[in-house]
Amino acid sequence: MLAWSAAEQLLSVVGKTSPCPPEWFKVDKVQVVVEHIRKVDPQLSFYDFVLNHLDPGNKGKGARKQLAAFICGEPFNPSYLASTVRHVFAHGTLTSTPKGVKAGAVEGCCNKVADLMLWTIDDKFAEMVAQAKHTYSATT
Repeated sequence: MLAWSAAEQLLSVVGKTSPCPPEWFKVDKVQVVVEHIRKVDPQLSFYDFVLNHLDPGNKGKGARKQLAAFICGEPFNPSYLASTVRHVFAHGTLTSTPKGVKAGAVEGCCNKVADLMLWTIDDKFAEMVAQAKHTYSATT
């Protein structure tokens, strides 16, 4: 997912590492995405598939915990909706239509999560530009 790669670049610019801080996400936008995911994939078979294909070692422990929280309807960091899919795609485990997952669910989930990541990094970048303008105008 290129949206996650773009988010990683923004994190790098601001001196952070993944995941995106939860406070970057607007609650209403996260809710829209979560509702959409649950509508196109009511059993969450796509994210269950992703969860089951994450690194089983300590490296994937935080991601597995966050994704499990999402699946259970508990609080979670929304950046893991994108980063876990990106991770599984990048390492070759996830195909375009994983066994037991409807193709429409993959497309529906990925498109909406990409929207969320792009909305979030766009909002954060706009905040950074506004702050830079404010700082610059205060010094001139």
